Amino acid sequence: MAEARPRINSAEVADYMLSINRPISAPELTTILSQRYPHLLVENYDIYIRLRGFYMSDQAECVMNDEVRPRTFHLKAIKCTYFKFRHGRKTDISKTAIVRKHEGLERPWKKQTKRQKDKALKDLRALYMSIERELIKKRSGLSC
Repeated sequence: MAEARPRINSAEVADYMLSINRPISAPELTTILSQRYPHLLVENYDIYIRLRGFYMSDQAECVMNDEVRPRTFHLKAIKCTYFKFRHGRKTDISKTAIVRKHEGLERPWKKQTKRQKDKALKDLRALYMSIERELIKKRSGLSC
């Protein structure tokens, strides 16, 4: 029977991504992490889900390049409170790149809320309408 190994956690994935500081794809990251952590279970699908989690989170600044295949992710910063350790295995975050590089940052990754996006769109529409009214007024003044 196969030996049951614990799965890699998000802190270990984030630590490696912050230390390399470049875009990386899920298959490439899976290969590297499986060599770096041979005692842990590292699966491509699991890594991809974690990368999508970084990208979608308000507590992380992660850029996804959707124009290339496989997609690449670049983790630039992540807040320590993102990590919730379960099942008894914990990673000491104080020894990772998460703390060394990004602990002092005051939420540079804060994403806009839906209300903020709607307000920005409303302001943009109002600006467009005012420009359109001015152009119509100028055109009506140029009549022959």
